[in-house]
Amino acid sequence: ASSRRMALPAGGALPWLLTGLLFLTTIGVIAWGFGLRSERDTARASLAAESADLADVRSRANATAYTLIPTAQGPELARGTAFIQPEGSGVLEIVNLPPLDAARAYQVWYYPDVDAAPLPGETVTLNAEQIAFSLIPADVGAFQSIGVSVEPAAGSQAPTTPIILLGTVGGARG
Repeated sequence: ASSRRMALPAGGALPWLLTGLLFLTTIGVIAWGFGLRSERDTARASLAAESADLADVRSRANATAYTLIPTAQGPELARGTAFIQPEGSGVLEIVNLPPLDAARAYQVWYYPDVDAAPLPGETVTLNAEQIAFSLIPADVGAFQSIGVSVEPAAGSQAPTTPIILLGTVGGARG
C-alpha cells in the first residue's frame, strides 16, 4: 500500500491555470456586457417606436383622457376622467364619491396656471350609480389642471372647501 503524491511541475502550473481561468472569466464578463448593451439599445429603440406610435395615435384621436385622483382630503376610491377633444370641449366623468345632501354639490375647477386661482366650473350631482358627468366647455380656455371640491349647491366663485380630486392636463384646451 504505497501512496503516491501528485507533484506540481517545477515553476508551478497553478499560476498558469488561475491566469487562464481569469482570462476566460474576463472574456465572459465582456461578452455579457456587450449583450446587456445590445439589450439596452433594443429596449431604447422599442421605447422610441412606442412613443412615436403613441404620439401618432394622440394626433389622430378625437379626445385625450386625463385622470383625476384623490387628494389627501379626498375619498380613497374616488376617481375622475376628463376627456378633452382637440377642438377644446370635453366631458368630465367622476366616480365613487359619497352622496351629498341637497344643499351641497360637487364643483369643477379649472386651473389655468399652477399658481393661479381656479376658474369655477359647473356643479354636478351624482346619479344612482354614484357617477357624475360635467361638460368641459370650449370657452374655458387652456388650463393646466382640473379639480373638484364640495360646494354649496348653487356653486361658488372660489373653492370654500379643500379640493378632493385633482388631475394634471398640461395645458389642455377646454
